[in-house]
Amino acid sequence: MEEADWLFELAGLLGQPVHELLATMPAKELIMWQHRLAEPRGDRRADWHAAQIVKAMYDVALGFAGKENTADVGTYLIEFLPGDPESVNKRNLGIARTLFPCIPKEVAP
Repeated sequence: MEEADWLFELAGLLGQPVHELLATMPAKELIMWQHRLAEPRGDRRADWHAAQIVKAMYDVALGFAGKENTADVGTYLIEFLPGDPESVNKRNLGIARTLFPCIPKEVAP
């Protein structure tokens, strides 16, 4: 989550504009909300759970091959981000090729 995204998310949850939220909510309560909204929720949390499962499966496969996986869970998150679609697709395809080496090189993102 970007630095101030939590503030916009909170404003949306409460149905208030950000400027109104900042003017009416005490700083202590804003800090509590910031910590609460820092954890992934909803679809993002489900993506993290899926990435944890994929990492565990890959760890087992590498273990059988006598290797160790040093990547963290975030490595296995599929991105659905705005921006340069080609670079996001290349990253996601790279993850898929790591997990499924049978994907032919001819498959382009």
